[in-house]
Amino acid sequence: MNTLKQHLSLLIPLTAMLFSLQCLFILQRIVAQQEGFITQKYAIGITSSKPITLEFVQSKIIEAKELVKLDPKDSLSKLTKDIEDSALNNLTKQLPYFYSLSLEYFPNTQRLNAIEAVLRKNKDIIAVDTFSKRHLENYNLLSFIRFSVTTFSVILAIISFMLMLKQIEIWRYANKEKMEIMDILGASVWIRNRSLFKLALICSFVSSFFIAVIVFYIANLQTTIDTLQGFGLGLSIFEIPLDFLKLLSISIIVSFVCVIFVILSKARA
Repeated sequence: MNTLKQHLSLLIPLTAMLFSLQCLFILQRIVAQQEGFITQKYAIGITSSKPITLEFVQSKIIEAKELVKLDPKDSLSKLTKDIEDSALNNLTKQLPYFYSLSLEYFPNTQRLNAIEAVLRKNKDIIAVDTFSKRHLENYNLLSFIRFSVTTFSVILAIISFMLMLKQIEIWRYANKEKMEIMDILGASVWIRNRSLFKLALICSFVSSFFIAVIVFYIANLQTTIDTLQGFGLGLSIFEIPLDFLKLLSISIIVSFVCVIFVILSKARA
């Protein structure tokens, strides 16, 4: 029973920290997919008095990905159904050039304003339409969610680390007599504290495996699948084997750091 309590006292803060990291991993994939979706659908409208090329735009804007020339005939034909084709062609020739500019990624507000300012500086460009209001609202919402979850994860990680330190100190105190006997027999510091590393390793594996099982269960719920489909997302946001290895590595490192920190602090004392 005492051994179970010892493990649980470290498992709880460690699991809490890993759960926050798992949520952060999933959120990062969601934000990346949504940013990719926004970028795919987003384009800047450019009206120019002279033809422009993608190379020219890329020399000014490093995010420029594709420049598509728009044919105004389709729009004009709907407005001028009774005009002959020859007259429509003459009218089209008098119009400026229209382009749709796609970007490699969706920039933030400051960068988008800078892109618009760079384009407007060109004397041949008549108008620039960023159509950014709705896209910026979505982008800012995603950025806020990511910042909030990241902040929460950092705070929870710090609290969990402090709790783990305290628990490992309790472990070490509980085994103080055994360690003193091993010290008298000439055992090294690392051998005397071998049980601490063993307990930390076991708790790291159990907590990481527990998080993997929970995520697997959640990912296979029909409610989760329907919710993700409603937001245009897929199960690709769950990378359970990869996340398990990440969490296991992080938990082992954090646990061992806690053990080493406690050992060194007691050695100085």
